[in-house]
Amino acid sequence: MRAGAGIGHLEYLWLGFVVYWVLAARGAAKPKQQEGVGAALAGTAWFAIGALLLLASGLSLGPLDDRFLARDDAVEAVGWTLTAGGLILAVWSRRVLGRNWSGRIELNADHQLVRSGPYAVVRHPIYSGLIVALAGTALYLGEWRGLIALAVFGVGFSLRAVREETLLEAEFGAGYREYRDQTGMLTPRIRGRLTRTHETR
Repeated sequence: MRAGAGIGHLEYLWLGFVVYWVLAARGAAKPKQQEGVGAALAGTAWFAIGALLLLASGLSLGPLDDRFLARDDAVEAVGWTLTAGGLILAVWSRRVLGRNWSGRIELNADHQLVRSGPYAVVRHPIYSGLIVALAGTALYLGEWRGLIALAVFGVGFSLRAVREETLLEAEFGAGYREYRDQTGMLTPRIRGRLTRTHETR
């Protein structure tokens, strides 16, 4: 990842996040139901493409290497802050999820429907945090490849979230449908929250 002229070491944020993620994965519960290998590989392909676009700074991608933003310390500072904030949200969400988390789309033994912390307003806050972090990284880099990578990851996370929700609805039934009606998938459901606030006045 190429550092800009302003705040550097953005890659250390991502490295620290990856190290934490790998270490935290060791405490995941054993699965009782999971998606097939084919579906898992298809989903992983999206993220592999996105990572290649974002991280392979030594690979020439023609026009995608061009900048959509001129280098500016203030812009890079905003990008760094968004990246850090998004990763913090993802880590917080992972900790709240605890042993219910899994690297694959699956239900673990004694799986619970978590509705606390960030899950009280968003059903997939880990993906939300990562999208914010990726948006910050794309802004920091200022290259078209970063925007394309953000779009690829966004599609990948959205497709994964839909598959996860199919599994969760099958497991938790009406309870999950109620939770889905009260929260947003990747962003808070503003209209529903405003309506509930108005009703309590």
